[in-house]
Amino acid sequence: MLAKTVDRNAVEAFVRVTGQRINRAALQHEIAHLRSFLRFLAGRGQINVGLDTEIDTPRIYRGEQLPRSVPWVQKFMSSIDRNARTGLRDYAMFVLITTYGLRASEVVALRLDDIQWRL
Repeated sequence: MLAKTVDRNAVEAFVRVTGQRINRAALQHEIAHLRSFLRFLAGRGQINVGLDTEIDTPRIYRGEQLPRSVPWVQKFMSSIDRNARTGLRDYAMFVLITTYGLRASEVVALRLDDIQWRL
């Protein structure tokens, strides 16, 4: 009876829904568990053989996540007074420097027209 309800579309729907609530690294683990379970069911004859091989694993690229900053950087950033206009400006500049690796000269050279406000 399971063979009629578990097919490629059902597996893809499960992966799509699960992928919306967890990150790709966790999804890789989830898919590994799912593949194992599908092989188990196929071994028992409850679903068609080979369904486990049809699941595409999400790719994880080294360095795709922004690096975690060292504690003193976080402390420095939280010490900037963002209630003042100059504090907001300074905070924005340091966010660009620490998060995106821009050089100070690149931040100083930025103009409002350099920002793509709408995608």
